[in-house]
Amino acid sequence: MARYVYQGVFKDLSGNAVSGGRVKPYLADTLTEAKFYQAETGSTSATNYVESDSNGQWSFFIDSADYSVAQEFKVILQKTGYQSTTYDDIAIIPWSSTANRHDLLVNLEGLTFINKPPLYGMVNISLYLK
Repeated sequence: MARYVYQGVFKDLSGNAVSGGRVKPYLADTLTEAKFYQAETGSTSATNYVESDSNGQWSFFIDSADYSVAQEFKVILQKTGYQSTTYDDIAIIPWSSTANRHDLLVNLEGLTFINKPPLYGMVNISLYLK
C-alpha cells in the first residue's frame, strides 16, 4: 500500500510561525486515536502527536494499509498559551487511489454525500492566543 502525507504550518494571527505546536490525528467525529507515521517509510507508527518545528511546519503520514479511502480524520492542534483548534472530516487518502478503488465501492455503498470540499495535503493554520 502507500502512505499519504498531511502537513501544515502553525502561524499566529500575525502570520508568524509557531514552533512546538502539537498535532494529533483521530478518526473523524471521534476521539479514537488514528494510527499514523512520522516518515514515509518504516514500520514503526508514531506515538501520541507530532510537533511543529522552528518554522511552524509539521507533517504526518497515514498508510492506506491501515485505513480505507473512505476513512476521514480529525486533527486537534494545541499549544500552551493558544486556543486549541479542531479540524474534522479530513480526507487524507486520495479518492483516486487505485489501490483502494474496491474499498471505495464497498464502503460508500448506501451513504449520503454532503456537498463539502475535502481537505488534502498542505494546510495553513492560525492559532489564537488565549
